Amino acid sequence: MRRVVTFLLLVGMLGGLGVLMYSRPAPPELAAGGDEAGSASAGTDTDAARDGAETDAETAGESEGDAKGEGEKAEPEKPKVQVVRVAGLGWELLAPGVLANDGLDPGEASTFKKSNIEAHFVSVADTDAIQKRLARGGGDEKGADIALLPLPDFVASYERLRGLEPQVFFVIGWSDGRDAVSTERKGGLGKLPAKGAITLQGRSGSSASLLGLFALEMAGVEAERIELVEPKKDEKPLFTAIERSLRSKKREATDARDLLFTTADATGLVPIVAIAPGGYIGRNGELLEDWAKLWLAGTEQLRADVPGASRRLAKEKGAPEPVDLLDGLGWISHAGLRDNAHLAGLAGRGAVTVDELFHRTWALWRGAGILSTPAPERVPMTNEIIAGVALGSDAGLSEARAEGKRRDKLRTLLVHEVAGKELDEHALVDELGFIAGVFERAEIELKVRKKAGDPAALILAASKRFDLEEGRLKQGKSPRKGPVATIEIRVPR
Repeated sequence: MRRVVTFLLLVGMLGGLGVLMYSRPAPPELAAGGDEAGSASAGTDTDAARDGAETDAETAGESEGDAKGEGEKAEPEKPKVQVVRVAGLGWELLAPGVLANDGLDPGEASTFKKSNIEAHFVSVADTDAIQKRLARGGGDEKGADIALLPLPDFVASYERLRGLEPQVFFVIGWSDGRDAVSTERKGGLGKLPAKGAITLQGRSGSSASLLGLFALEMAGVEAERIELVEPKKDEKPLFTAIERSLRSKKREATDARDLLFTTADATGLVPIVAIAPGGYIGRNGELLEDWAKLWLAGTEQLRADVPGASRRLAKEKGAPEPVDLLDGLGWISHAGLRDNAHLAGLAGRGAVTVDELFHRTWALWRGAGILSTPAPERVPMTNEIIAGVALGSDAGLSEARAEGKRRDKLRTLLVHEVAGKELDEHALVDELGFIAGVFERAEIELKVRKKAGDPAALILAASKRFDLEEGRLKQGKSPRKGPVATIEIRVPR
């Protein structure tokens, strides 16, 4: 009986399970598609429809892209024109840029304009005007992005410009006779008083005054002993710093017999540099490289026809007469890419670099009371622009600036006595290299006191280290007494 009951219960449970399964709703995918074949067919049709829609969309997109591309080819986007304003301390400094620009403002033949640079040039009278223009910036019509001026003028005004973080980024040339020192003293720079003040008349911060300080220092006078006074009429100082370009403008004659020392002798002492605020250089590296390349092209144009360049410049508003421009250009030696590489220390082994000249100039200005702070730890110069121009040029950088080396009819310019009881050979080798670099046309004779050192070995070391031409340094007879060493500088008459 128990077995019959158990069997009936199991049959009832199976029947209930069947009823539940039959009454359960079908899954959505089966309810929508029916059997498996129908579902597969519907899926295939749906995929095909979707693929067709995507293909149509892609085709439409490609057609739209093609149409857009054809539109871009038909109307290419114009490169952005960049405005650059340049202030120069005198018309002769601006000459290469004005020629390349076909005017102070862009002319029809402007190579700057063809390179999408809208260049504007202006001549200013002094460093105060340069400071004001740099402070305004190139976004102001009365402002400037770049300034061109001699390195001594830049160093003298650096404390006032410090907030702009100005940096030298290119060298455009040298003063080559533009600055001079005269004296009515019969002995010239020889046998100067060992004590007391020595008066130098000259404009504070000018390259000519720096030349006078340098000459007196080389002759053994400490900068602290030199009293730099502003030019005054009816005064006859011991030495006078002469800015020959200013004298020419005022029609003041200079007696060549009174000239004691000029930058035609010290050809490497006063470079003329291009400066700009550090922030501007950081934001516009490529622009400044293009500017420098176009400037060099203008320099070649100037060299090819200086009289013609003078006449072209004289056509600009406010320009001097052609004869005055020709006179001013005659006192400048314009720099090329190789010169920049050497002065930046990127090529060659010369001792005369912007870095070295900056430090020496700062020391002289501070000794004369023009500057009141120590020199900056890092010289405000960037080599990146010069290096960028050099990398994009086919010109080699290993050759030094070509100069005619005349050796006949020399005269003694000055005698530099090396201070100290014992000879510092490393310092003397550095000094020989620097003097040979500054006085490129000079013959230099070294005398070393007997038993103080070997002059032949010192000359050999300096010649090899600084790659000096054979015969530039000569050995003199060693004296038994006197300074530990003397360096005599002889220049063409």
